[in-house]
Amino acid sequence: MVWIGMMGTIAIIGLFGCLWKFLGIKLQKMKKQIELTKYKKTCQIILYVSISCFALFLLVIGLWFGLIYPTLK
Repeated sequence: MVWIGMMGTIAIIGLFGCLWKFLGIKLQKMKKQIELTKYKKTCQIILYVSISCFALFLLVIGLWFGLIYPTLK
């Protein structure tokens, strides 16, 4: 049972790595658009907060699959 949880955690971390790379590419594209707006600082703060919340969400899912889910069975 523990191995399933560990494999789930590793899979979630791998997925997180792929998504982080994808978000990094999207972030570079959005930076060009943000620089054209007059609310540059506000847009950057909103973008970084949303990416941080998404990363935290993936971390919580990974921990749930790795630690809590195997103990429920």
